[in-house]
Amino acid sequence: MASVLGVIVNRSTTLRLLDPLPEPEALPPREVGVDEFTPREGRVYGTVLVDV
Repeated sequence: MASVLGVIVNRSTTLRLLDPLPEPEALPPREVGVDEFTPREGRVYGTVLVDV
């Protein structure tokens, strides 16, 4: 977005400026999607929860 606006800024600077901003209030999810995965068979598993 910075490049669209013609602003040259470092990624670290952007994160430093955005970090102190308050988090938006999160609403409770109405429906939850669950996905389990593993990058390679027989390895560490991961689970992703999303508000669908």
